[in-house]
Parts: sequence; structure tokens; C-alpha cells
Amino acid sequence: MTQPIKILIAEDDRMTRRILQYTFDNHEALAHRVFELTMATDGAEALAQFRIQPHDLIILDLFMPRVDGFTLCESIREHPRGASVPIIVMSAIWKQPQLLERLKSSYDVQFLEKPFVVDDFAALVRSLLDLAP
Repeated sequence: MTQPIKILIAEDDRMTRRILQYTFDNHEALAHRVFELTMATDGAEALAQFRIQPHDLIILDLFMPRVDGFTLCESIREHPRGASVPIIVMSAIWKQPQLLERLKSSYDVQFLEKPFVVDDFAALVRSLLDLAP
């Protein structure tokens, strides 16, 4: 049996968490894969989860309570396990091109604007995890 692909989702919006979970469980582009999702409702909880176990992909919102997504990206990248883990950053608020360029160049993240197209999200996940169709 193959190992599950471990995904950390840091998102304070319950509906967005549900959409992401539904996508991992049901989208045809991600079918025939086993995902183990760890949900965090804020950046502090996400950072604690990240420190407990390695993840294959991290998905995070930029605007979260306690620890925001910017600080979370920085903390992940500073951690020995976090240098190369793919990160998808999402936001409905922070969309300024200069800010997004800084995020990409400083933390090597992929950005997805909210609301996002589920097919685009699934394709990005497949690409970052190098999953064959």
C-alpha cells in the first residue's frame, strides 16, 4: 500500500476548509491518491502541526488570526524540513502584484486568488506534487 500524501491546510474560514477537503476527496484530477489532511484554523496551530510531522504540501491563507500567513511562510522556510516543501498561498485580500512577487521570490510559493477555480487548484496540486494523471 502506498503512503498517504500529507497535506497541511491552514485556513481560518470553515467553508474554504470544507471545499478544500471535498476537492482532495472527490476531484477527478486527484483521484486514486490517498491524502492525509491536517487542518489548522490559524497560523499558530499550523506551525505547531508542521513542527510535529513532515508534510508533502502546505496550503495556507495569508490573513489568519494569531500567526498570519506571511509569518507562517517565513517560519516554515526557516525550519530544516521546510526549505523545499511546496506551499500554496491563498488570499482574497492580499493581491497586490508587488506583494505577490515578494512572496514568490522570498518564500518560493505559488499563489492562488480566492475565490479559486477548483479545477485550477487540483491541477496546481498535481503539478507541485508531481502526480501523474
